[in-house]
Amino acid sequence: MAMYSLYNTNLISLLRVQDVAQQVPIARYALERIATVDPWREQAGSFVVDGHDVTWTATLVEPVRHGQNGTGIRNGFDFGLYEVEFEISRQGRRIGVWRTRQVGFERVRGLRPEPGFGEGLF
Repeated sequence: MAMYSLYNTNLISLLRVQDVAQQVPIARYALERIATVDPWREQAGSFVVDGHDVTWTATLVEPVRHGQNGTGIRNGFDFGLYEVEFEISRQGRRIGVWRTRQVGFERVRGLRPEPGFGEGLF
């Protein structure tokens, strides 16, 4: 019985290690994709990565601040710090939850380019 218990414990540990090994590339890709989102404009979303469902939400964790240059003069942007939590699941089974923080921003002062301005320049 003691050998069976040891074998069972090792098998469970091996399965956990395999789960983590599968999570790492999925979590990295999800983090890279979420980093492209501006949480100021979009506070939640979902997408699929290699058969895994990724859902995320962004929550403002610091009050919105007015941007300033090095001399203390306001610039044209307001910024907010968001905590982004994302969950990865597969076939309805939750695999893991991760959190990161990123900045959301909006241009609120100054000249705004006309729609279509600069298209095709970059």
